Amino acid sequence: MPKTTVCDCCHKRTVKSNLRVVKNPYFIEYLKRINKNVHSGYKICKSCFTIAYKNCRIRTLRRSKNIDVSLRCQSTESSPIPSKCEDSNLEIVSNVKVKRPKTNGDQTVRLSLPRVTHDHKQCFICKRRDKCLKTVPVKAKCHFYIQKGFLIPPGARCCQIHLNMIFKSEDISNVTPSNNDTVMNTSDIKQLLEELRAFALKAGLDFDTPGLLNDDDYWILTGLRMKDLNKLYTIVKDKLRNTHIRSIRTSLAVFLMKLRTGLSYKVLSTLFCLPKIAVSRCISTVRDIMMSEFVPKYLGVDHVSREDFMKMHTRPFAKELFCPNEEKVIVVADGTYIYIEKSENSADWRPLPPYSLHKGRPLVKPMMIVSTTGYILEILGPYFADGRNNDASILKSQLNDSSSTLRSWLREDDIIVVDRGFRDCLSLLQDMQLVAKMPSFLGSRQRHTDEEANESRLITYVRWVVEATNGLLKTWKALGNVMANSHIPHIGDYVRIVAALCNAYRPPRKNIEEDERIMAQRMIRLSRQSNTLKIKVEEKGWIKKRVIWKEMSADDLQDFPRLMFQELCDLTMGIYQLKQAKSYTKEHIDNQGLYKIFLHKESSDILRIKIQSRHTASKIIYSLWIQYNSTTVLNWYCQCKVGARVVGCCAHIASVIWYLTYDRYQDHSTRRVLCDYNNYLMDADVEGHWSDNNEENGD
Repeated sequence: MPKTTVCDCCHKRTVKSNLRVVKNPYFIEYLKRINKNVHSGYKICKSCFTIAYKNCRIRTLRRSKNIDVSLRCQSTESSPIPSKCEDSNLEIVSNVKVKRPKTNGDQTVRLSLPRVTHDHKQCFICKRRDKCLKTVPVKAKCHFYIQKGFLIPPGARCCQIHLNMIFKSEDISNVTPSNNDTVMNTSDIKQLLEELRAFALKAGLDFDTPGLLNDDDYWILTGLRMKDLNKLYTIVKDKLRNTHIRSIRTSLAVFLMKLRTGLSYKVLSTLFCLPKIAVSRCISTVRDIMMSEFVPKYLGVDHVSREDFMKMHTRPFAKELFCPNEEKVIVVADGTYIYIEKSENSADWRPLPPYSLHKGRPLVKPMMIVSTTGYILEILGPYFADGRNNDASILKSQLNDSSSTLRSWLREDDIIVVDRGFRDCLSLLQDMQLVAKMPSFLGSRQRHTDEEANESRLITYVRWVVEATNGLLKTWKALGNVMANSHIPHIGDYVRIVAALCNAYRPPRKNIEEDERIMAQRMIRLSRQSNTLKIKVEEKGWIKKRVIWKEMSADDLQDFPRLMFQELCDLTMGIYQLKQAKSYTKEHIDNQGLYKIFLHKESSDILRIKIQSRHTASKIIYSLWIQYNSTTVLNWYCQCKVGARVVGCCAHIASVIWYLTYDRYQDHSTRRVLCDYNNYLMDADVEGHWSDNNEENGD
């Protein structure tokens, strides 16, 4: 038998384990109605404890909600009694089923606003049931209401992966409301309104709260994706500090927006709601930290070894062309231009550097050393832009300097791909046992030979990446637009920072493909062939003969082959000429163009076309010949400077082939019409176009 004892309140005998020690003063106040001697510490039975608890609960509800409830100790719950408010959309509800008494005076309000479903054990976004769900914070509820227009009720939970201070946009895109009413207490409503007020008071662009700006906004404003800016933040955050007017992320965003958009300090101060002096300090501070912490990791000959450079940043195509059986470094060098404002030091400012007589405007000149994939190895300069600082002189100064890191990094038999502007330093490169690859120099001749044109095409097929990389840098408008003279001391830093950002967070200009070696072998094989159609044209004198040609009619060329666009790319050895074909062909097929096609009277598989030069304003007419069969184009020859090559073709031939084999079969109804500027611009030369003959005659 279990031991029994007597209750100190009702004096009834009960099991000892059922006794409760009373300490609550409200319980004691009510129990004194039964026994005046009840004090704190008395042991009471389970029945007395239950009666006192229910009495105190009803008393608490009366005090907090002023509800007239009859005192019935045997009742376990009370019916809700609604009380109407001034607003018809609000209704006070007494939720009597309370686990513990409330003493803060909160009231429960029913709002006629849609809400999501909520469950303590289920994520309201992905409907996943888990024990490790997270209660939705007030800031996330506020942002969700702004984005979606309905509420998240108290008690709703979600998975941790959906939250990053606020909800990710892609996660809540498919969330729909499940009920048209929301029940919230007054404290929750107050918190939501305070958060909405704080959100409304925020002025300017906010890069501190994740999710307010989407990934496209980050790309447009800063030139980086959100994840890339977060990586950059982790690199520089230890050297920066938060202040009372701007955070570390805001400082970084101000600097990147300056580079990306080229906006002035005044515009940036308006966008970020910062004083102009604060914007200036942000840019200066972040620039110095980027140069010390970020740039050395992604730019310079010391940040990558020769072995890694050859393995990860060298195209197999270039290896097959220049060093098929050896492991050599292949780099491409070229200068670029950063335009600056006119100098105010002198009225006669033209002879003063950094004015360029070649471009006719003031500028500075950095030089880029890139890999065959477009990875930027080094930025040299910036240099002056006068005649003493051409591309050859800049490279000479670097290679003659014994302290130059580029000179110590390069070794014997390494290959440097350059353009014709470096011809004055070829002897120096040869003396240093470096191999220079440069397109053929025309000199006083009118056109290149077959061998020279083919060899030049092999080099330009590798060298174009440096031009593409220059174009990539100019997408950062601070470098593409005219830069203020106050920034001249920092131009080198800006160029290096942008180059490091491109190396770190942008894909290479040319991806390494599996079939590049096959393409290289094909181009090498073609470069060793002669242009058979050129030989036939010169031997038979087709350039001067006119009677053997007849102008094409609408019924001719029915047997001319029809090609796919990829087949055209294989035929022209690239896409550069095909990109120009659209506008170049339109110029010659209109009523005023000089686009005339002739057929050979004896050989029906040969065409002769007269076409205007693409490179000069004077109306120089070239003749070109195309030989074909029913399946493909066999040979071609043009009278332009590089028209004799068989490794690809010139732009004149590409435009004709593109039109005859591809464009005339396309549906042009949805094509964007090219703008004819003659309808909008006026010509002051009403008597005739100016030419060199006018100057010679003294006109």
